[in-house]
Amino acid sequence: MASNSNTKYKRRKKRKIKRSTIILLLVMFTYFAYHYISLELRYRSLVRQRDELKANIEETEEYHQQLLEQVENSKTDKYIERLARKFFGLIYPDEKVYIEKEVGAPD
Repeated sequence: MASNSNTKYKRRKKRKIKRSTIILLLVMFTYFAYHYISLELRYRSLVRQRDELKANIEETEEYHQQLLEQVENSKTDKYIERLARKFFGLIYPDEKVYIEKEVGAPD
């Protein structure tokens, strides 16, 4: 019986991890950490670029809407009258024109 009990309780030998295995695991960990960090940085860069492009699209759409409104307004008489007054200085025959003089400026 003594021999039978000795076989059950044999000491297990500790396995020594080889130095090359540890080095290989460290290299693999470093490789995956580097790629994870580089992908995260690339992702953040792309998100920032996407947000800038969305803002640019919104600005362009607003500008486009303003241009469409100007095209619609250009067909009205009121718009044409405003342009004639602004650029050509035209007035109605019965209108009085007042010219403002700057105060404090010597003549």
